[in-house]
Amino acid sequence: MKIFISHSSKDANIAIKLARFFERMSIGVQVFCSSEVGTIQAGQDFVKRITNALTECDAFIPLLSVNYYNSRFCMIELGFAYAVLAQNIDTRNADSYIFPVAIPPVTQAEALKGTPLSHLQVSFIHEASGVWELLEAVLPELRAGKNKDIVKFADEIKKSLIRVDNINNRAIHLACKALNAPGEDSDYINYSDDPAAEGVEIVFNGKPFDEDKEYPEFLSFVYKFVDKIDLYQPAVLFEHSYLKAYLNNETDSLAKINVEIKYSDSNAILTRKSFELGTGENEIRIPLHEIRKEAAKQVSEICFVITPSAYIKNEGQFRIHGLGICLDT
Repeated sequence: MKIFISHSSKDANIAIKLARFFERMSIGVQVFCSSEVGTIQAGQDFVKRITNALTECDAFIPLLSVNYYNSRFCMIELGFAYAVLAQNIDTRNADSYIFPVAIPPVTQAEALKGTPLSHLQVSFIHEASGVWELLEAVLPELRAGKNKDIVKFADEIKKSLIRVDNINNRAIHLACKALNAPGEDSDYINYSDDPAAEGVEIVFNGKPFDEDKEYPEFLSFVYKFVDKIDLYQPAVLFEHSYLKAYLNNETDSLAKINVEIKYSDSNAILTRKSFELGTGENEIRIPLHEIRKEAAKQVSEICFVITPSAYIKNEGQFRIHGLGICLDT
């Protein structure tokens, strides 16, 4: 059995995992995956090697992701597979040759909609049931005994589908005060990056001027995402997923912190939660199922907001670090 995995180079991690999974399932399987080291040797004609593999394969598996549709080369491969199918219509049918896989956020229903292949059953591989479906279609000779391997593989794919890296690395940092407060933002709140701790050190002073002045309505430290981040996909893929951060209340100056998640270019508030703070390190968790809305695909800001009621002392220092997506599987 020769399998060709058609994929965007941006989905190489998933394609390689799938190739190795099939090879583990059966010793009679040979998988062509252009992203896997050694598949195409140095000096080989890249296009000719792929064309030969497409012609010779027994099963064609396109990984239909957003990246796939944006790749001209991928679309040519899919068209080539359809042409091979059309030329061999008497001896080959689509159900035993082309095995499409939808990669979220692409859904099974929309993966091949409006194409000549729209009648095909589309699989998914981020849940064990979808992996079983694909495996039984491509390698029907396999039977029981693979449950553990399938569940492990599906979990690996889910983790590959989302970015669980430190969100701090993808943000522009800002510090600001309420518009109605006198003076400059820097009179009230300043920050410095702490690359070693993958975090930010923040110094604040709620009353930098005369004591008879009112506190500003709020002070805020902001993680701003110009390119937006997607918190919807991990919320859908993992039942127990969280936006997590640590706040070290270094000078014991704050009793609480408000966290606001905002979306779109208008920075509308998607959710706001308040967290009581103790001395020293505090863990902050927001369950992503609470914001499982389409708007969560376009998160523009995550704001740590101090209001006057939070002050234990008028001025102090705290550190935010480890901001990211946490998965409990």
